[in-house]
Amino acid sequence: MLLVLGIGFAIHAPSLRYQFVYDDLTQIVANARVQSWDNLPGYFTSHVWAHMYGIGQANYYRPLFLLWLLLNHTLFGLNPLGWHLTTVAAHLAAASLVYVLARRLLEDSRAAALAALVFVLHPAQVESVAWVSGVTEPLQAILVLGGLVAYINYDRRVPGSRPRFWLAVSLLAYLLALLMKESAVILPVLIFLYSVSLGRTRNLGFALRMTSALRPCLLYALPLAAYLLLRMRALQAPWQAKMKVSVGTTLLTVPSLLWFYLKHLFFPANLALNYHTPYVEHPGLGNFFLPLAGVLLTAAALCWWGRRSRLAAFCALWMAVPLTLPLASSGLFPYVDLVHDRYLYLPVAGLALLLGEGYHRLSRWRPGTLPASVVAALLVLLAWQTLSYEPTWTSNLSLFRRSVEVSPGALLSKVQLAGAVEDQGEALRLLQDAEAVSGGHWLTQYTLGAWCSRNGRYPEAEQYWMRSIERNPEFPLHYYLLGEVRLKMGQPERAVAPLRRAVQMVPENIHYRLRYATSLELTGDLEGALRQLRFVLARLPEEQILRWQVARLERAAARSPK
Repeated sequence: MLLVLGIGFAIHAPSLRYQFVYDDLTQIVANARVQSWDNLPGYFTSHVWAHMYGIGQANYYRPLFLLWLLLNHTLFGLNPLGWHLTTVAAHLAAASLVYVLARRLLEDSRAAALAALVFVLHPAQVESVAWVSGVTEPLQAILVLGGLVAYINYDRRVPGSRPRFWLAVSLLAYLLALLMKESAVILPVLIFLYSVSLGRTRNLGFALRMTSALRPCLLYALPLAAYLLLRMRALQAPWQAKMKVSVGTTLLTVPSLLWFYLKHLFFPANLALNYHTPYVEHPGLGNFFLPLAGVLLTAAALCWWGRRSRLAAFCALWMAVPLTLPLASSGLFPYVDLVHDRYLYLPVAGLALLLGEGYHRLSRWRPGTLPASVVAALLVLLAWQTLSYEPTWTSNLSLFRRSVEVSPGALLSKVQLAGAVEDQGEALRLLQDAEAVSGGHWLTQYTLGAWCSRNGRYPEAEQYWMRSIERNPEFPLHYYLLGEVRLKMGQPERAVAPLRRAVQMVPENIHYRLRYATSLELTGDLEGALRQLRFVLARLPEEQILRWQVARLERAAARSPK
């Protein structure tokens, strides 16, 4: 296993030289919440994007992930080397647990080593290893895999193994995994599948086997209930996101998304951060029927193997279960961002176990050089693909340019690349191309407005942001930017309404309130401006400039006629 870890570290060591990219800049560099231990209690009472004043995905409740960021900042400050080192270490720790699990299930150290190598080398893992903010996947996997291994120790009742202790460890790991990332909710499902196919009661009759497998899984409702209580207290609701498309459209889109994941799982080539995966509203040959046929053929092949091996059946289901969550939630997001390779992190563990099972059977059927040759070729191919893809994550510019090259129709990639390039002419061409391709999607309108504002073209920026509001009226930043550009144009009376709307949508955002106060003061509403400044001062009592502004407005209000 030490050799496996050494190979894994060598393959991912280049990422130690990389900088912070993508969400790292807002989630780590510009996030004061993860830079002081005073903020630790707040991790359990707010969502992961709370530092952005409610603008981000308020549905994400991940207090242990924030604690991980805090620990890294305490150790390394903002030196990306240390952050990348701990991310790679987390990936290797997850690979170690894949090895332990494979040893338990295969009882073959060489097959287990192969499974761990496939897991650590698979190119789809790069997004979760080379990107610091992607560490949620390895950290979640450590706890999920650890919880499953602990349950297997409990289930097998090895003499002297203290089964109740291992059950308690598994339950605790489940709670911690949920607090790390929501998708860890699948652990009891994996445990149930293990119990049915490979557990102590696997040879009982169907009904008795199902009942025996389900009974211990019910215990996992206790940590799940504790997690949901914490989550509801923090978010004021168990689920904050809303469907962006109809259920029918979502169901029509699922085959193409599942086929995407299967291709990247079994043939991981041409990987990128973002891909063009539009919703399927009108099923056709290329966007529905062919992907559906590919999914069904893959399922048939896995079923054929699963009928001959219970372990293969367990591995096949393992690959599918973690994907149910991103597939089911695909209707929650704009069509520019439906799939990500990081969602394959745990499915790759299922694939690794499946390949370990295949090697174990093949080496018994054809002992000699054939299995070793096949394994060597597979591992070399995986390592080459990973080493080729990993440098993409060196910087935002290379990351976004790769996405545009791999998937030219990816709207989000063009928008992101436009923000990363230095040539403003190229940026404008990318945005105009994205607008033409998307048919005037709100994201392109919003970004074109930002480009025009940066370049002093305020009337054009105003028009773009007005159109972005028409297409997506639920995004508060649009209103703030529209009010801001009207202030720059010397039209405070026209800035009041959009700034008021931004404040109404996100009351805790102090930036919105400060600009709203400015617009109110410029239009003569001194009392209204004072109310906004006092609200902010109550939350930032140490800000002397803010205190001076309040005092100045109080004097002006006292002198003004009633």
